[in-house]
Amino acid sequence: MTIFVCNLSPTYAKLNKSMKRIYTALHLPDAHIVVNLLRHAGIAVQVFNVNASGAFGELPMESSLPQVWLEEDKDESKARALIENYQRTAVSNIVRPCSQCGEENPIAFETCWSCGKAV
Repeated sequence: MTIFVCNLSPTYAKLNKSMKRIYTALHLPDAHIVVNLLRHAGIAVQVFNVNASGAFGELPMESSLPQVWLEEDKDESKARALIENYQRTAVSNIVRPCSQCGEENPIAFETCWSCGKAV
């Protein structure tokens, strides 16, 4: 009888401890934006269902959407506050007119989409 011994990687060991789902994204880029926001604040998180979009329709919707999970319960309130702030500011309908041609431009634009001049 042969016995195989394997050492679990630190990442695998982390994933097996108690974790909590903190965010479900509609698409993978949104999940990674939230992950980067939280990691930048020093909060340890993982993304699950990265490749599950191919099963959309075969699995329940929530099971195939990207999910962000917290590694530490102590970070939950800070993470929720950051996510709520992100959701409030993520979509901005604020526009400003171009000083040259008067065309409306999203607030994030530095140059006019129509004439190319600085806004």
